[in-house]
Amino acid sequence: AKGPHVLGLWSFDQDRALMDSSSRGNHIQLQGAQLTSAGRFGGGVESFPGFPIQDKRHAAITTPGTALSPKGAFTLEMWVWPKSDFDPKLRCFLLDKKYVDHTDYQWQIGDADKSGKRRMWVTLGFGSESKMIHSDPLVLKPETWQHLAFTYDGAGEGMFYVNGVASGGARLTGLGPVVPGAKPLSIGDRLGSNYGGFPGRMGDVPVCG
Repeated sequence: AKGPHVLGLWSFDQDRALMDSSSRGNHIQLQGAQLTSAGRFGGGVESFPGFPIQDKRHAAITTPGTALSPKGAFTLEMWVWPKSDFDPKLRCFLLDKKYVDHTDYQWQIGDADKSGKRRMWVTLGFGSESKMIHSDPLVLKPETWQHLAFTYDGAGEGMFYVNGVASGGARLTGLGPVVPGAKPLSIGDRLGSNYGGFPGRMGDVPVCG
């Protein structure tokens, strides 16, 4: 947790629930999200649906700055527990340090197809443009903990993993590291309206780079 590659780590546990367990001091504030004792390995954070159900922020948010902006390769991870009423038409955000800027990263889950499968995608900001990388279709089982991860090699290739198994990705030709931005990191929702909170619980969220 204290290694130099760990940009931030939030476990949401007990009296340190809002503290960054890394050495970076990227502590969080709750803005519409709630702490829960029913996390994956103890504590967790719970978010709620946004637009069009309720266009309000449901997030845990760090202070603004570039400390969570990777300089090259990086990994985003979290455990998720979707609620049983996850609307098939609902899109949501897991992490957002980008909003509408061409900087940093933003991780989303799309709406479900007729078979109930969804795709994830991460949008990366390269200064003058942003590009998306999509996962393979996946089933997010309700009320079941699943581990999700996205890796970017800093040189155009991004890959998704679900419970440790590769689940799609892409190579962006001619692109390198993301460009650092000054916005905070929002866990469980988008930074601005239209808000898109994740309807479920999240636990153990590291950002490594």
